[in-house]
Amino acid sequence: MTKFLAGSELSAEIRSILREPNSRSAVAFWGHGSESWLTGSGARVVANLRMGGTNPHAFKRVQGDKRQCDTLHAKVYIGSERAVACSANASANGLSLEGSEQSGWLEAGVLIKPTADLIEWFEGLWADEARSIVAADWARAEELWRLRARAKPPLLSFADFDPTMDNLPVVTWVNTGQTWTAHVSAVEDQIGVTGLDAERRVDEGLWIRNEADGSFLCGRWVLFWTKTAKGQLSKRGSPWFTRMSNKVVAGGFSWDSDGEPQDVLLSEENPTPAPFDATERRFVKAFSSTVSESRFRSLLDNDNPSEPWYQPRLDIMRNFWVEVHKRYSQDDA
Repeated sequence: MTKFLAGSELSAEIRSILREPNSRSAVAFWGHGSESWLTGSGARVVANLRMGGTNPHAFKRVQGDKRQCDTLHAKVYIGSERAVACSANASANGLSLEGSEQSGWLEAGVLIKPTADLIEWFEGLWADEARSIVAADWARAEELWRLRARAKPPLLSFADFDPTMDNLPVVTWVNTGQTWTAHVSAVEDQIGVTGLDAERRVDEGLWIRNEADGSFLCGRWVLFWTKTAKGQLSKRGSPWFTRMSNKVVAGGFSWDSDGEPQDVLLSEENPTPAPFDATERRFVKAFSSTVSESRFRSLLDNDNPSEPWYQPRLDIMRNFWVEVHKRYSQDDA
């Protein structure tokens, strides 16, 4: 039994093997979605945690006896009656690559019988080369994954977005009809940016009423949406992303209504590409319906200058992203 596999046929065979009891997998990298693939009891898994290609947050949730091997680059899935040797790592898209990183890659493999040589190879790897995963290994893998995430290309579609990831985008809003004046001189005095650049970074920035909010938001992606006078998501335009810098300018702008100087966290000068396309119609639909739910009502509330606004709502935002992704995935339109 030897059969060439590619595309969806390859994915289907891998998933079928991982549903079997007592499957054995020597697969270098595990990405988002892999935790839902391996459902058979008694599974044994060897992965590579030291190259930064395994998403440790997903791999922790993979069911089975897990070990690591620093030199593993193979992708072999072994069941009771069949096995697959291929180029595809374990993830929602068949690669450890996530989002637009995987665009254009074609995966292929071979379906074979689990011969004695193959079983001997895996058992030798398990006993002699692989080792247990301890807390320090998980911590290092998480740091490698964070470093990798900063450099990787953007997610083009919300379909590839991982709502359980660290440092999820913060959700906030602006009111329709609000106007403000950028204090260019304050920006120039404090960070040396002048003219139109200073005005743009204030316009794209975020009003800071509590010092703790400024610290929490530094370097984060923020998804803005426009709120109407009735507190609903405006149907005009789509949400948009801005990445925050680590520069808070005291008195960087004022609301035209009262003219009192206000602090502003400036936008990043040269941000990396946004996490995903927030203008995608399907995403906007899922986002709009979710943000209007009563359980997420606090995301519509005004902030209180006497206490932080963003960090206390982090758990709510995490649940929010999970629900948006669920609705997005269930929408066939």
